[in-house]
Amino acid sequence: MNAKRPKESLAPWLVRKDQPQPDVFALGFQEIVDLNAGNLLVDHKASDPWIEEIKQTFVENYKEEYLLVMSKHLVGILLVVFVKAEHRAFVSDVLSDSAGVGVMGVGGNKGGVAIRFKIYNTSVCIVCSHLAAHQHNVQGRNADFLNISTKLKFELRRENKTSEIRNHDFLFWIGDLNYRIDLEDIDAVYEVIEKGDIDELLKSDQLLIEKAENRVFEGFTEGLITFPPTYKYQPGTDRYERRPDKKKRMPAWCDRILWIGKRGKQLLYFRAELLASDHKPVASVFEIIAKKLVKEKQQEIYASLVKELDEFENDKIPRVQLTPSRVDVGKVCFNDPVSGTFKITNVGQDVVQFKFISKLNEQDFCKPWLTVDPIRGIIPPGQEQDFSFQVLVTKETASKLVSDKDKLEDILVLELDQGVNVYVEITGEYEKSCFGCQLDFLVRVPTPVRFYQKDNFIENATKILSVPKELWRIIDFIYRRGLGERGLFLTSGDAIEIKAIQAALDMGEEFPPCSIHSMAEVLIKFLENFPKPVYPYSLCSQYSESLNMTSWCKQSLMQLPLTHYNVFIYIISFLREAIKQSRGELNGEKLTVTFASGLMHLTQKELEASEDSTPYTLLNHFLSSKDFGP
Repeated sequence: MNAKRPKESLAPWLVRKDQPQPDVFALGFQEIVDLNAGNLLVDHKASDPWIEEIKQTFVENYKEEYLLVMSKHLVGILLVVFVKAEHRAFVSDVLSDSAGVGVMGVGGNKGGVAIRFKIYNTSVCIVCSHLAAHQHNVQGRNADFLNISTKLKFELRRENKTSEIRNHDFLFWIGDLNYRIDLEDIDAVYEVIEKGDIDELLKSDQLLIEKAENRVFEGFTEGLITFPPTYKYQPGTDRYERRPDKKKRMPAWCDRILWIGKRGKQLLYFRAELLASDHKPVASVFEIIAKKLVKEKQQEIYASLVKELDEFENDKIPRVQLTPSRVDVGKVCFNDPVSGTFKITNVGQDVVQFKFISKLNEQDFCKPWLTVDPIRGIIPPGQEQDFSFQVLVTKETASKLVSDKDKLEDILVLELDQGVNVYVEITGEYEKSCFGCQLDFLVRVPTPVRFYQKDNFIENATKILSVPKELWRIIDFIYRRGLGERGLFLTSGDAIEIKAIQAALDMGEEFPPCSIHSMAEVLIKFLENFPKPVYPYSLCSQYSESLNMTSWCKQSLMQLPLTHYNVFIYIISFLREAIKQSRGELNGEKLTVTFASGLMHLTQKELEASEDSTPYTLLNHFLSSKDFGP
């Protein structure tokens, strides 16, 4: 929408007289606000006029009432879901999530939002996204799709599990996917469009090419495109942007709708001839079959099953075989999950019910670095139950493992019906890492963390380091080799290089050949993975606008533990120098967006949820105010 408010009727987009009146509407928008640094930091109400315009369109064109199920936005991305009033009582488990993949892989200028719900007993998930732009950035768009797919999750509390977007009966992915036409002669493309030869242009459509090679949107279906490219138009007209004083952009089908679902069909795929934007919106009509649970039949089946179990429960004690009883996962690295399996075979005559139970004086049935699935269930006679588990060491669990207060060893107790227990031992060896360690621990360990032993822990306060040696090595590298590098802290690093840098820090070895951007991303990851933030978000709640910001900031530093104080001053001083040498590319606002997650452990999603921009304002003051300069 290019930050525009609604000025024209949405009826050409939302009303089709040749189709049945929809039961559900899911509508996606992009760029409802300008994608500038300020709008990345605060929650906007720009979605309200669009929601009101949608409601008015319904009132003017449909006799039946529509109710808003939910709206969700991320900076300029907006997704809204409406349902007919007659169905609202049968819509449940409504949840949403958002995932930013823009600046440094987390900013909300690009990303996606999702809303999921059940209608009757069929689950539906809609994702609205805005992927990376520019003609030749196909890999960037593919990477954005993968990152959004991975990050979007829903906490289903009633079922006590986390659901990913593909775990639904129907999944719809809509939005400005930004895939272009892979041709170079723009005038020739205009000629083909004027001839109406859509099929010829579609041969060069990037999304269709990438999807055919299974590099993106694997498993998704898209309807046949029969309309001209939806981008780039001269706003207010039906003409492509060809004015000589404007930037030339190759026409493209940027705006798309794809879906996954077995019990449904697509009835229509079209574009609407609205004029406000340089894009033409697209729409699709689907017919899906929603399952409806008949409670009386469910209760009848349940009662029948209970009766059968009661008849046979005392016949024989459960007999099972466990394979294997001990699993060694080998070496485990920080934040790098290792998975494994074991299984139980029911060799008895009766159904076996099982569940994992906690050990004596423990609240959970397994240690926090371990997850197991399933945790309860039923095994019929002669059948096997496979169990999958994952060992994952994060900043919440790494400190105890590094300091030898815990080991990668756990015994799971699987309780079978009639009180029979089965024991499974899970073991591994943690490759000690400086990532995830407490600050106070790192400044007391003179050796590389990988080789830490209790006897080389420094107790003498006079010998404690001011800042962790690993932090000094990272910043020294950036300062000496690339402080003035273009795109510093704004460009993502290489994953392989990042992993090699982390290993060098853990083992005290020389850094491998790497880009300055990889080292910059390591710095942010290092800060993000302290168990406690360098500068806690809770401090910010003590500030009010009536106070002098500089005086308050200086006073707040006095509340930090000494090591946290040293690290914060060290980082801020370094970033101020980076701003000075960036030749105008960096400023306090940009670095605030990038480093709030590292210094305060505060994500953009959390900030939007709290509607509190104070942490960003204070951090920007530390980075920008002359009162903190030399």
